[in-house]
Amino acid sequence: MRCASLVTVFVVVGLLGVGCKGDHGRGVRLVTTSQRVAGFVADAAGIGWLEAASREGKSAVVMHRSVDGRTIKVVNTKAAFGLAMDESYLYWISDQRVERAARGSSTVELVSESEGPSGSPVVDDRFVYWVSQGDFYRAPKGGGSAEEIPAPDPEMDLLLDVIVVDGVVVVGAERLEPKTSTAPASWRVALWAIAQSGEARPIATSPGRFIALVGGGGRLAWTTSDDDHLAGKTSSYVASMAAGAATALEAVTGVVLAVDADSVYWRGPRGAVSVTDARGTRRFSDGVDDLIIVGERCYAVFQLRGDSAEIRSMPR
Repeated sequence: MRCASLVTVFVVVGLLGVGCKGDHGRGVRLVTTSQRVAGFVADAAGIGWLEAASREGKSAVVMHRSVDGRTIKVVNTKAAFGLAMDESYLYWISDQRVERAARGSSTVELVSESEGPSGSPVVDDRFVYWVSQGDFYRAPKGGGSAEEIPAPDPEMDLLLDVIVVDGVVVVGAERLEPKTSTAPASWRVALWAIAQSGEARPIATSPGRFIALVGGGGRLAWTTSDDDHLAGKTSSYVASMAAGAATALEAVTGVVLAVDADSVYWRGPRGAVSVTDARGTRRFSDGVDDLIIVGERCYAVFQLRGDSAEIRSMPR
């Protein structure tokens, strides 16, 4: 494994930061990285991020910053995909291995072997979950063999994403509905909640091809495209985890980034991020690449010119 040095500049402020008065709506800078942020997680106790190997000779690196401002490099690796975090560990996938390290530690543990190139892992209270080449897997968080979970609907073409919302595992998939005598062939997205027993409960469906899925505060929000190449008109929807039934978000004209019980944050076609809630839609900030809601604050990733990025704490 080839390792390269990493220069990361840390701004010494508390993780929760302060208000963004006079900072042009970009909050308080917590971290400036020297490589692109390819994975980001946050909770009330800290943040974690994955820096991609953006140039030849560089390594991917997993980092963690606790609420007291202590920041450590967890691991250097040739390549890593996605990042998940619970109250005790960070999880990622590297070289078809699901790995983890305790928060505040650089000791890496093997969780399981992945069957192939994989997306971002997610965790609930017992398992790590991930999607690999359209199939759905899980393994015990403490380590063990990967178990393939049957697709909720065998007719769905591909499982495309998995998230955990308020402790519930949710998968998103799409299928091409065949042409009929009265309608052309069309794509459709479906969402299911997956119990630890493997039983699937349908939540909601919508037309279009899958682009993004987020969840929080008992709700799901997702964005689809009406074009096979995902370059057409986008539409976004919201649904209650309990009641299901998709509701179109007419005010959202971009891709959803985060949702909770009251608000949906989304990035428009020109990169500006807005928030839609009961008061209407208003501008939140410019240049946000990723966003996580934690209580009364947001933690946002701003990709800078070149390979670097900033992570900032922002009031909602």
